[in-house]
Amino acid sequence: MICSKCNKEKNDNKFFKTRSSFTNKERIDTCNECIDTQIKNGGMDELLKFLRFVDTPFLNKIWFSDKVNENIGTYMKNIALNNKNDTYVNSDIEVKQISKLEVESNEEVPEDLVERFGPGYPLEEYKAFQKKYDFIKNGGYQENTTMHTEALIKYCIFQIKTEIALAQNDLATAKEYAKFAKEAASAAKINPNQFKKEDLSNGIEAFGELSRVIEGAKDVIAVLPKFRERPQDKVDVTLWCYINYVRDLQGLEPVKYSEIYKFYDEIKKEYENAIITDEVKSGDL
Repeated sequence: MICSKCNKEKNDNKFFKTRSSFTNKERIDTCNECIDTQIKNGGMDELLKFLRFVDTPFLNKIWFSDKVNENIGTYMKNIALNNKNDTYVNSDIEVKQISKLEVESNEEVPEDLVERFGPGYPLEEYKAFQKKYDFIKNGGYQENTTMHTEALIKYCIFQIKTEIALAQNDLATAKEYAKFAKEAASAAKINPNQFKKEDLSNGIEAFGELSRVIEGAKDVIAVLPKFRERPQDKVDVTLWCYINYVRDLQGLEPVKYSEIYKFYDEIKKEYENAIITDEVKSGDL
């Protein structure tokens, strides 16, 4: 394999395995040596970011034990031998404590965000995750099953991580996160090429259903065309019938409703002109 960081070709065993369910690859594209250097330079934040990336738990006692001595290679071997079934969600409680110390803001991470997106992220990232989540939800996305919900959450995390890496000009990391984001999007069924006709129409299959949806959209009603020369309600119909009844008593021909509406417009114009004339006389204009 060729490392995406140092561009050197190395044996497969020089690349860490990943447990993430959002990729079909057994190993990541960055070699162990580059990962070790990145963690030593970045400290605990880089360690947690890497462990989230490969879906491996952070276990405080193992990381700070004498046998591991803060070496990522030894740590990964220890986890593979003793905690092979654990994932990042099985990280111990001290991850939360560490993440809070690293948050630059004095605010604490709300518990509902930790519960939704998992422990170990800085506050600003939690806010970005939630903003992305709300944006997709408010756009009409329907979480039909808990699997869709989980996939959507994963997508939000990986997509924000991709954007952060791009902002830091870390193209190799951005590429890795983008792969996971794409796979999570497929699992959540939010890729445009996965949409079916009923997804785009919100399940509308009949004209009656379309009418109900339009009537419920307040921002649409204001711009819909109205048939001004037709009766709009029962009151209009009653007035129309009464007018033609009186005309019939007088021996006159019945009128169309369009003629009645034309009369309304003429009276309205006369009324408005009268108001303007009165205001001019009184000096209000």
